[in-house]
Amino acid sequence: MQKNIFWLSVIIVCVILSIVDVLLLNYQETILGMEWNWGWAAFFAQLLYAILSFRIVGPTELGARLFFGKPIGEVSSGLAFIPFLICQLKTETRLIIQDELPADPQHIWREPKGKEGGEIPKGYFPPIRVLFGFPRKKEDLKKLDIVFPESKTRE
Repeated sequence: MQKNIFWLSVIIVCVILSIVDVLLLNYQETILGMEWNWGWAAFFAQLLYAILSFRIVGPTELGARLFFGKPIGEVSSGLAFIPFLICQLKTETRLIIQDELPADPQHIWREPKGKEGGEIPKGYFPPIRVLFGFPRKKEDLKKLDIVFPESKTRE
């Protein structure tokens, strides 16, 4: 709903400015010895504003249209109309960003099979391993010092 109100107001403002352009076409003034038509000046100013309002969102980007910092809509790849000085375009990559903690992948120490428990060389970090699932035996629960209802574990 908010998005529709925004675009309706943009269209209304453009229509009002176009009517003002047409009304000003009859008004001419001499400035610095030259004939000056305020209707054409307003039309070209409006045209310049419209050109400055078009932005490009790259093929690997997603965008958001912000109205004075408040998001009012998503923008997909291609040419987008972002009203100049009123709205701004915020883009983020559409690609997956892979991150490995606690360090870059080349600085994570992975122990060779059969040699577990050795010292970690200087400049390397141990991997963070997250265990998923529920412990299957009571002994595993006792190792973790966790007490769960009997119905959740298998013998």
